[in-house]
Amino acid sequence: MIDGLSDRALVTRALRGDSDAFVTLARRHEGSVCAIAMARLLNTADAEEVTQEVFLRAYERLGELRAPTDSARG
Repeated sequence: MIDGLSDRALVTRALRGDSDAFVTLARRHEGSVCAIAMARLLNTADAEEVTQEVFLRAYERLGELRAPTDSARG
């Protein structure tokens, strides 16, 4: 089942063309993204629009992600 996969596994699948993997990833994080946008914008419609834009940009730039290195983990 795709819902049980880690974010890393979902990104890997999305990079291979699995659109369901990206949808799952977006749904997993949309609440947090929207909450942050709402806290800053104080407008539901604007926050929803920003959330949609965030995930569009994430999808467009998915191939630019770098794997975390051991030194970056702290």
